[in-house]
Amino acid sequence: MARICPYRHPIPKIVNNDVPEPGDARIDMEAVRTSIEEWEESKEFAEEEGAEEFQPPFSIELYQQLKEFADGASGCDEAIADDYFLEYTTQIIDDCYDIPKNTSGWPYRHIKVDYEAAAEEAKQDYTSVEFGGVTYWCR
Repeated sequence: MARICPYRHPIPKIVNNDVPEPGDARIDMEAVRTSIEEWEESKEFAEEEGAEEFQPPFSIELYQQLKEFADGASGCDEAIADDYFLEYTTQIIDDCYDIPKNTSGWPYRHIKVDYEAAAEEAKQDYTSVEFGGVTYWCR
C-alpha cells in the first residue's frame, strides 16, 4: 500500500471544535476563521437584540490575537508551533521517505538522519507567524 506524504499532499483537516489558543501544537486555520466568525456573529446578534451586555464566546484579547494570526497566515491551511516543528518534520520524514529501519548492518549503521538540520531547512518553505507570543510555521 502506497503511503501518502503530507508534505506532498494536502494535510487532512484537524477536527477541533475548540477555539485555537497560543501554545497549541498544530492549528487548523479553518478553526481560526470559524472562531473569528463565531465571535463576530455573537456580537452582531447581541447588538441586533439590543442586549445591554455582550457575552462573547471567548475574550476580546483572544479574538484580537486570532484576527492578527489569521491575517498573517492568510492562505495557510495549518500552522505548526515552533517547539513542535522538529517532531512534525521527523514524522514527515519517517512517514514519507524510505529510510532503512534495520540499521545494524553495514553501511546502514553509519547513516544517521539529522532531523534537526532537516527541520531547520524545511522552514524555508514556511512562513513564520506570531500568535499570542508563540511562533508558528505555516504554508
